[in-house]
Amino acid sequence: MKSSFLSTKKIQLTVIFIAYLIFASIFAFAYRYAINPDGVSLLRLAGYIAEGNFKYSVTSGYPPLISWLISPFLFFGFDGLISARIVIALCGAGLVLISWLLAYRFDLSDNIKFISVLVATVLISFWTIINIGADILVTALILCYIYLVTEPDILSNRKRLFFCGITGGFSYLAHHSAFPLFLSHLP
Repeated sequence: MKSSFLSTKKIQLTVIFIAYLIFASIFAFAYRYAINPDGVSLLRLAGYIAEGNFKYSVTSGYPPLISWLISPFLFFGFDGLISARIVIALCGAGLVLISWLLAYRFDLSDNIKFISVLVATVLISFWTIINIGADILVTALILCYIYLVTEPDILSNRKRLFFCGITGGFSYLAHHSAFPLFLSHLP
């Protein structure tokens, strides 16, 4: 019985990721030249890092983690828009995965969990393509934190608390607005 449940979960997760790839590809083709003002700034900051001009890459207005993730692609000669889309699409895949994991924490039927994550997958695939920014990354990291902190043994497991702190730190690097959440939450 347990093995069929695990195989059902694997099939559902595979279907969800295939849907993510299909919809992200459709939206990527439709919005292949779309860029927002924040995207221009983040690409410029990533360009500074790729060029080695680190002193110009630090600003108070933009989070550093997304630029750090884009800059290796720029260093190896990828186009800026394609680099940003690749990084944000990978962040979107992480958001889909953590949404699926978090959905299985709720006491709902498997069909409702699957359908809700599938609908979220379509919305996530659209948002990852239309906007270049740190929103998808910080959302994935905050949901990862929520997933970790809702474990039943959170207070007795020091390893889990350590990973909560690491996730909180990366969330802060992804966007400074995540800092108050972690400051008020962990003792």
